[in-house]
Amino acid sequence: MNSNYHFLLTTFLLFLLGTNTFAQSSIKMHLEEGKTNERYVGFTITTNKDFRVDYGDGVWIQYKAAEYNPDKYFNSLFKGTTITIEAQGDILEFGCENMTMSQNGDVIEIQNKCQSLDLSQAPLLEWINCSKNKLSTLETSTLQELERIDCNDNLIKSLDLSKNTKLHTLYAHRNKLTTINLSNNKLLEFLNLSNNDLFELDIKDLEKLINFQAYQNILLQSIIVAKAYPKLLGFTLKVTMVKAKHLNALFNALPDVHNVIISNQYDGYWKKKAKILGTLGSKTSCTDIAKQKGWIVDVVGDCSEKGSDTNICEIPSTNFKFSRKGNKIKISSQSNKKYSCEIFDCLGNSLLKKGALFGNQELLLPESERYLIILSFHSNQKISKLL
Repeated sequence: MNSNYHFLLTTFLLFLLGTNTFAQSSIKMHLEEGKTNERYVGFTITTNKDFRVDYGDGVWIQYKAAEYNPDKYFNSLFKGTTITIEAQGDILEFGCENMTMSQNGDVIEIQNKCQSLDLSQAPLLEWINCSKNKLSTLETSTLQELERIDCNDNLIKSLDLSKNTKLHTLYAHRNKLTTINLSNNKLLEFLNLSNNDLFELDIKDLEKLINFQAYQNILLQSIIVAKAYPKLLGFTLKVTMVKAKHLNALFNALPDVHNVIISNQYDGYWKKKAKILGTLGSKTSCTDIAKQKGWIVDVVGDCSEKGSDTNICEIPSTNFKFSRKGNKIKISSQSNKKYSCEIFDCLGNSLLKKGALFGNQELLLPESERYLIILSFHSNQKISKLL
C-alpha cells in the first residue's frame, strides 16, 4: 500500500483468513484535494459479509466478517491527497461524516471534505451519514431500503426522496435547500430542515411525524400540513415568513398531549412545545388552539405571550417603502395610519420594538446579515419585509 496512507483498524475487530466473495454493490467517495498528503480522512462501514476497499491507489484490500460479530463496525482512518475511495460488498450502513480519533494522546479531527458520493450501486443501504462535507447533490433514487439520512452541513440545493419510501429519519439542516420532495415518505418520523432556503414546505403526507424542525428558513412563506399529526410531540418554525393562517392550520392538526408522558431523555424541542418566535404570523395566530390541547407555544422566546384569536389580515404595502444601508433601515410612509415596528435578526432575536409610530422612520440596528421587519397596525393588520 502507498506509504502516503496511514491505515488503522479498531482493535476490537477480528478478521478470518480465507477466500473472499463480493457482491457487485459499491460506494464511491471523491475527496477534495488536500494541501499536503498529511490530511486525515475516514469512513465507517457496517456489514455482515466480506467486503473490500480501494483506497485510491488501485489496490483492493480484502476483509472478512468478524467471527463473533455479524454486524461488524469497520473504521478506516488514513492520510491522503485527492483520491476516490471505493468500497464493495453488502454494505448496510455507510458514514463519511466528520469524526475524531486518538493517536499518542492527541485528538485528531477528521475532515473529509467529500465533494461527491456515488451510492447508485449500493441498493442494500439502510443508513447514510454524509454530514459535514462539501456535497452539492445527493442522489438516493436507487436506495429503496434506505431508512435514515444524515446529510446536514453540506451545500445541497435540492432533495428528491420520493423513491425512499422506508425513510423514517432525515437530518438535512444547514444546507442550501430550496426544494425538497417528501411526497412518498409516509413513514417519516423525525425531520430537520432548519437553516435552509426553502420557500414552501409540504408535509401534508407526513402524518407519522413525531418531531420536525424548520427554523431559520427566512424565505419560507407557506407550510402545507396534514389534517392531523397524531404522534407529533414538538416542532420549531422560528424566523420564517410563515403567515398566521398556515400556523393556525398546523395548530388545528396537533394532537391533544395533556396525558402524554415524555421521557427525560428528550430535550426541550420534544416536550410538547411549538416554537414560532420571529415568524411572521406568530403573534397574530390563534395559539389558543394549540394551548387547549396541552401545548406550550413559544412566541417571544419565553413561552409567555399569547396570540390573537383573530385571523391575520394583511394590507397592501404600496404605502410603505423600505431601504437598507449597512445597519441602517429607512421606512418611508405615505399612510396616515399609526403603526408599531419590530425588527428581528437572522437568529430570531428581537433587535428593536417601537410603538405609536407615524410617517417616515430611520432606525439604527446592530449588525445582522438580514433583517425581518414587521409593521403592525391597530386591527391586526400587518406588513412584513425582509432586507
